[in-house]
Amino acid sequence: MRKYLSHQRQKLFEDDTCVNIYRTRGKNADTMNLNLYQDHLSYITHMNIYCKKYECRNCKTLFPSHVRVMRHEKRCKEATKYIYPGGYYARRQHIFEELEYIDIKVDDDLRFYPFFLTYDFESLLMTDDLPPDTQKLSFTHKHRPVSFSMCSNVPNHLEPVFEIDTSIENLLKKFVERASEIQITAKKYMRSSFSSVLKKTHARKKVITRDL
Repeated sequence: MRKYLSHQRQKLFEDDTCVNIYRTRGKNADTMNLNLYQDHLSYITHMNIYCKKYECRNCKTLFPSHVRVMRHEKRCKEATKYIYPGGYYARRQHIFEELEYIDIKVDDDLRFYPFFLTYDFESLLMTDDLPPDTQKLSFTHKHRPVSFSMCSNVPNHLEPVFEIDTSIENLLKKFVERASEIQITAKKYMRSSFSSVLKKTHARKKVITRDL
């Protein structure tokens, strides 16, 4: 049986005062106390003799024992209170959970989008037509895109493509056209993969509409 362990990090000062700087969220059966010194952690074997005074991290009040400061921090009035407009966050159902609610199960291997597109632009550093300098900012160069390379894992678009054009307008037009072609092909493959799901969804929609 797996057993979970909480841990707390303490910071010790030269006057033998310590403060808790981190506490594991949630409650577990056992707790491990650690001492933080610079970037290193060490195990505290006896928390009751670790230091002479224990400081509340909220109101800075000192206590003679670790147990008492822990008890105090639970009800300390200086502790930060988080107020969430509209209440606490509640995770909304994702699309596959919503489909399951109407008895449409999507296989796990279809729940992750398989396609991607990568690209990279190369630019020249130009010194003409720079924006005017300000009191705090000085412009030395301006990036002017001149080429891009693109590749994807979408079928029929597996070969890398390289385009170069001194006209920014033409270069961007080629980029958008190429990316759109890849997106259209990926869409066709995805619609084919989800054909049975789409049929069930349309059929379910007709039933719901009829029953309204």
